[in-house]
Amino acid sequence: MKNLIIDAANDKIIFSFITEERSYTTSHPNSRENFDNFMNLLLSFLKKNKINLDDIKKIFVNQGPGKFSSLRISISVAKAISLSK
Repeated sequence: MKNLIIDAANDKIIFSFITEERSYTTSHPNSRENFDNFMNLLLSFLKKNKINLDDIKKIFVNQGPGKFSSLRISISVAKAISLSK
């Protein structure tokens, strides 16, 4: 079990990575600036916790309710990671 969770539907953008042994979580304000840097925020979270994209087995995204742009970028990033693997 190595799951990446992306939740940007509420007031904060939350990234979590959960394994059998550990879990890592970070949050950022849900703002326009952070949506412009969404992928950079995610990659820095993964790098800080020494997680490789190949380590991710499942990706979970909060599908709402929430702001349309928040949901769209979350799903798009999850889909891009999935397609690249």
